[in-house]
Amino acid sequence: MIESQEQPMGEIGAMPEIDPEELARILSLAEESPDLLTEDEAAIVAALFPEQQAPAFDSNLAEHLDESTLTKIAQTVIERFDRDEQSRAEWQQRERQGVLMLGVSEETEGGADFEGACKVVHPMLAEACIQFQARAVSEMWPAGGPVKTVVMGEVTPEKQDQADRVAKYLNYQYTEEMPGAFEEVDRMLFRLPLSGSCFKKVYPDTLRGKLCSEFVDPAHFVVPYTATTLETAPRYTHILLTTANNLRKQQVAGFYRDIDLMPPSEGSADTTVKDTVDGAEGRSRTDHEDDQRHTLYEQHTDWDLPGFEDVGQDGEPTGIALPYVITVDRDSQKVLAIYRNWREQDPRKERRVHFVHYKFLPGLGFYGYGYLHVLGGLSRATTGTIRALLDAAAFANLQGGFRSRDCKVKSGDTSIKPGEWKETEGSIEDLQKGFFPMRYPEPSRTLFLLLGVLDEMGRRVAGTTESIVGDASAKNAPVGTTLALIEQGLKVFSGVHKRLHEAAGREYRLVAELDAQYLPEVYPYEVPGEGREIKRADFDERVDVVPVSDPNMVSNVQRIAQAQAVLELSGTAPDLYDREAAHRRMLSVMGVDGIDELIPDRSQVPRMEPVQEG
Repeated sequence: MIESQEQPMGEIGAMPEIDPEELARILSLAEESPDLLTEDEAAIVAALFPEQQAPAFDSNLAEHLDESTLTKIAQTVIERFDRDEQSRAEWQQRERQGVLMLGVSEETEGGADFEGACKVVHPMLAEACIQFQARAVSEMWPAGGPVKTVVMGEVTPEKQDQADRVAKYLNYQYTEEMPGAFEEVDRMLFRLPLSGSCFKKVYPDTLRGKLCSEFVDPAHFVVPYTATTLETAPRYTHILLTTANNLRKQQVAGFYRDIDLMPPSEGSADTTVKDTVDGAEGRSRTDHEDDQRHTLYEQHTDWDLPGFEDVGQDGEPTGIALPYVITVDRDSQKVLAIYRNWREQDPRKERRVHFVHYKFLPGLGFYGYGYLHVLGGLSRATTGTIRALLDAAAFANLQGGFRSRDCKVKSGDTSIKPGEWKETEGSIEDLQKGFFPMRYPEPSRTLFLLLGVLDEMGRRVAGTTESIVGDASAKNAPVGTTLALIEQGLKVFSGVHKRLHEAAGREYRLVAELDAQYLPEVYPYEVPGEGREIKRADFDERVDVVPVSDPNMVSNVQRIAQAQAVLELSGTAPDLYDREAAHRRMLSVMGVDGIDELIPDRSQVPRMEPVQEG
């Protein structure tokens, strides 16, 4: 609270004379809602009360609240998180089963329960994820960078130059400045087809001084049961696992409160999926203190914060909760940071969303569906079938049975290796009468046919077959027919790619928005062969940022077939087509180098006299 002080107006620096009633209004507004002060009014309050200046907009508000208030906030944040985490317990268990169904872990589920039973896992689910990741990563991250720009409104040379500068800088930012940006995309595109939902977080890293686009494991991103989208969710929590040293760096940098915290304890965060993933990678937990991680809950939520309440035009609190980002240490149950989560100049104080939700298939609720959901049953069936076949083959090849106690074989329990003959004192009649082998039939042909049917069904659902390569008539079909067959085979993947394309566009716009906030007025940077510069003003609404990939073209085979079709059409109507452009496009999609050497630019050929030319 601002305490009144008697100070003559003439003694306040260069502050102009102010009407007493106006000064009283400013002081009242500063006490009730300092966020509504204009720059001039805030300067007047700062000059009058330099020791009681209102905190800056982007400051850590936890530094300005008392401990009792912070304790209540921390307890509420943890209670809400625990409730949200409990509501998705079944989702956690399904994720664990999905990792086991990939067949990358020695731990398996299902199958026969006897010693020596087959535990092999059919690779249907793994193959579908690998095929999707291999196709998507080349489309979402081409060699020149993942971003392109589009001019909004009328295209002018000035706007086009601005769009070129933004596209070049964003691609440089993703390929050079962002630490591990490609690896984050690579990880996400493998996890996405399995889980159905993945998240990317775009934020300024205070320690490295760079913008980051980070893959967030869906197991570390918790939303309440009632959530449908990130924009309308009442809250969502990002689980941060950080070392004590990195946490200390952020405290010293001023991003978190510099307070004493308890040492991290094992089991402070849910490990249902984490332990399964570690087992698949052949890793296990250690008790060494250097390996322990603090569990922080970064909760994006609405809060009616004491001392920073929303007020109406009458100056009275409205009781409306405002968006904040509250970070709490789980073990110590202490608030580390509270930051405003709306734009400073936004009068409506709408929540800023720093996460992008990537969906594989649209689900019936908040989370998307992946191959785990649509292929899970088929994967279990194929795994059960192949285990039954292998178990039957093992029993048929290594038969056992009963042996009579009266049999005169004194060698005891003897195991005979393949191709080995052992002597015994028993006669042939004793051996024939003393042993009764159990008859195990050969693996069933019906099971073998069933395995083929299930595998084919899984491939159709997953769309792992790119073209009809086994049909001889399809190989000799016209280009248009081949292109139609390829597009038909890639319908499922095309739909997924469009969802990726839309989510990537939102991610790139978040990066551009943060560039407009944190870049200097002019930022020079260097690339091989030249120096460039980008202006903060370039990131305005005149340019839109979109992914460079085409959501309608998801395969290089598809591009080649399309270019070939254009080339054939240009031959049927040479007066309508630019044959040189058609050949250049065909060579480009084929990945041929040195196109300018193969097809020189005729406009650059110098003119010669007839004698010289001859």
